[in-house]
Amino acid sequence: MKMLMGKTLGGYRLLKLIESGGMGDIYLAQHLRIGHKVAIKVICGDLRAVPDAPEGKQAAMRFEREARAVAGLNHEHILSLYHFDEEVIEPGGQPITYLVMPYLPMGSLWNWLQRRTQEFGFSWPISAEEAGHYLSHAAAGLQYAHDHGIVHRDIKPTNFLIRVERGTVNIRRYGQLSLIFPHGIPHLLLADFGLAAFYRSGRSLYRSVGTPLYMAPEQFDDPTLASSIQVGPASDQYALAVMIYQLVTGRAVFEGKTSQLLHHHRSTPPAPPSVYNPSLPRELDEVFLRALAKLPQERYPNIIGFSQAYDAALHMAMHSYPVRKLAGRERQREINAPAQARAISAAANKYNRATLALPAVGKVEVPIGDLDSPHPANPLHPAPVALAAYSRESTLEEPEADGQTPLLCLEEGLIASHESPTPCVQAPGEVHTSSPPGLSRRSATFWVVLLLLIILVFVITLALVSIVEGAKTF
Repeated sequence: MKMLMGKTLGGYRLLKLIESGGMGDIYLAQHLRIGHKVAIKVICGDLRAVPDAPEGKQAAMRFEREARAVAGLNHEHILSLYHFDEEVIEPGGQPITYLVMPYLPMGSLWNWLQRRTQEFGFSWPISAEEAGHYLSHAAAGLQYAHDHGIVHRDIKPTNFLIRVERGTVNIRRYGQLSLIFPHGIPHLLLADFGLAAFYRSGRSLYRSVGTPLYMAPEQFDDPTLASSIQVGPASDQYALAVMIYQLVTGRAVFEGKTSQLLHHHRSTPPAPPSVYNPSLPRELDEVFLRALAKLPQERYPNIIGFSQAYDAALHMAMHSYPVRKLAGRERQREINAPAQARAISAAANKYNRATLALPAVGKVEVPIGDLDSPHPANPLHPAPVALAAYSRESTLEEPEADGQTPLLCLEEGLIASHESPTPCVQAPGEVHTSSPPGLSRRSATFWVVLLLLIILVFVITLALVSIVEGAKTF
């Protein structure tokens, strides 16, 4: 791969390679005169070397498609485009197509989550509240794109960049998010519109594209067939639901090779997220399952509706916390029940688990305890391996073999599956102790005996006082 460090494009000197993908490379660059730092995206060296080959032409088309899509979008949660052009930097060389964009040193959402887990000790998977924060930003940016006739078609955590708001946090605006994000409030910006399509122009003629792990069922259809379903805004909603599901459960909705994912996305009903993370409010199950419906018309009318339904369900769950505490006490009584009764109850309630309320608004799972501490209490499984595994998802447009979808690992050597143990989060203020059988009964007996002894001492004392008083009278 031919590197471009030290070269100049559009008045910017390319300083270092930030990221390399199947289609493009991203460089950190600095303006020669004013020192302004930006990110410059170019077609990767292998494809630049074959500009007339189908792969080279496809990459050039994808770059121009991305420029056209982003040029008409101006939103706080969409990465803006500074400049688009092509330039010859060597005599007799091929022109290099490039995009100039803002440079965000925090990187993608995956980079952000990796840093929080590795450097600051936050746990994985993340909390429902923090997921709601990310969902609201992602949905706002995507809704704006949809309103302008653009469907993204490649929603995944690596295609959202992070800008961190530091300094004094507006408590009235962010509430307890400042506790969940002690190092600054993250803002999501949607990026990489290379697979975007203008859906209002009619049925898309592009072949199936996207990242199979997150693709909606209709994205696997052959668009040349009359039976195919048009890819539209509902496809982005499905992919976003898969992404948020992944963040709150620590695993993908479906796993496997591309052919297996195609079958699962089209035919297999997704499991409610609380099955994999019992700490999630059960009210969110219905929200996820609707956004993950197989048919576009069965999902929410728009992607902002999905976000609003998530917030409403989470709000309802938070206000039902006293009821959840009572349910927790019932579960504690059930622990002392005979083993046979517990087995029957577990079998009858396999998909009807009582869930626990989580702390107030926010997202990487902030554990129960001091939220402002860099070493939070009650950590779940560490995330570095899992996050690294998902950070290199291939799209169907990239020249990689099928079946490259990595399995989600929560720890070194542990592959998440339907049979894998699910981590549990203890409810706030709820303490579970393992007492020996009959301890409660022995404790009650002790207090009764103690009370009788006290009464006996009191009666003897009164009798002695009466005898002494009678002796004085005589």
